[in-house]
Amino acid sequence: MGSRAITVGTAATQLLSYNNKRTGASIFNNDSAAVFVSEDETGVLVQGYVIPSGGAIDLLRALGDTPQDRLFGISAAGGADVRVLEQFGELPELFEPPTRPGGE
Repeated sequence: MGSRAITVGTAATQLLSYNNKRTGASIFNNDSAAVFVSEDETGVLVQGYVIPSGGAIDLLRALGDTPQDRLFGISAAGGADVRVLEQFGELPELFEPPTRPGGE
């Protein structure tokens, strides 16, 4: 796992670059102002997901999210402290539990 602090300003700041080996990412807003995040660099404030002060989002590939994609952030207040944690590794194999005889 790799973690780092990123200062997010009033212009789109890249939080994550594309990495196909990334299986999970957590973005934590460690600031007093809201932060908006989006995969679209040009529409972060318009269509981005808001992370309130003290809030976080988790992206897990095993659950259908796309943590491998690029992610950008903007803070209307500027200078926001955002913490990023990345997870790498093999995805667990998903399986269905065996059925009982008779289909129950």
